[in-house]
Amino acid sequence: MTFLMLTLLGFLTLCDALDDPVDFLKRYGYLQTGYSNPNSLSEAIKKMQKFANLPETGVLDKPTLNLMSTPRCGISDHDHSGYSSSKWSKNKLTYKIINHTPDLGLAETARIIQEAFNKWAQVTPLTFTRAQGTTDLVIDFANLRHSSCSWDFDGPGGVLAHAFYPPDGRAHFDDDEHFTDKKPTGTNLLWVAAHEFGHAIGLTHSSVQGSLMFPYYQGYQDPFVLHENDISRIQQLYGGRGGATVPPPKTTLSPVCTNFYGDEYCKGIAYGCAYDHWKDFMSTNCYKTCFCKNLKKLKVI
Repeated sequence: MTFLMLTLLGFLTLCDALDDPVDFLKRYGYLQTGYSNPNSLSEAIKKMQKFANLPETGVLDKPTLNLMSTPRCGISDHDHSGYSSSKWSKNKLTYKIINHTPDLGLAETARIIQEAFNKWAQVTPLTFTRAQGTTDLVIDFANLRHSSCSWDFDGPGGVLAHAFYPPDGRAHFDDDEHFTDKKPTGTNLLWVAAHEFGHAIGLTHSSVQGSLMFPYYQGYQDPFVLHENDISRIQQLYGGRGGATVPPPKTTLSPVCTNFYGDEYCKGIAYGCAYDHWKDFMSTNCYKTCFCKNLKKLKVI
């Protein structure tokens, strides 16, 4: 009863800012479709709070609802389909811009897109060249239901953009946002583009607050530099610039010895512990199975 009362209070407090917290939890991978009891919802809220570095109350308190109503990337925080660390099999990538945001114009949009790619090129062997025809990466500004994409945008605020893991390469930006450059107002296109391109080259979301790959919009930053967590994670996929090897990230995504999706589920996919391209997914969702002391007792097929 207490949980339901606090949940209701949360809805009344911020109902205008957030359409449906339950849909939010499902969309971003915290709540399975068809949950059957309040405990499932409470556990999902705790998982969301833990990932976002909030107190794990298990209720829709004000800090939790405030964060849920913060503009963010449309990619799930716990995505089965991405298998996390997918990567391109080559370092020289091409891209094209289908259209641009009228907020900035064609030339400025193109400049910012290239600058966003350069953030990743500066710390990896990757290069990004604008081209015509068939390209590896495709950038598109659209609104609501767009092209052949199965993920609709939602108007101003909410979802700012989304992108697809390699080898898909699509990155879509919600044209109902007011994109700006080097201003504290509006939505900074450089930040959003660099974040989405992180997905397009293989990174999932990070639970490290302050990192570029943290899912929630963090506003205009000057100067804009990649967090050490972003650099470590992308270099685990592609190496450093010039092919240099790099140490593992200092900050893991799941420092606590738990399994996000439960012990039984993680035991069933324990073979993923042995594959580099599943490393981020397994460390986020099955950390206990893969990285805790009981790993030595686990037979990985």
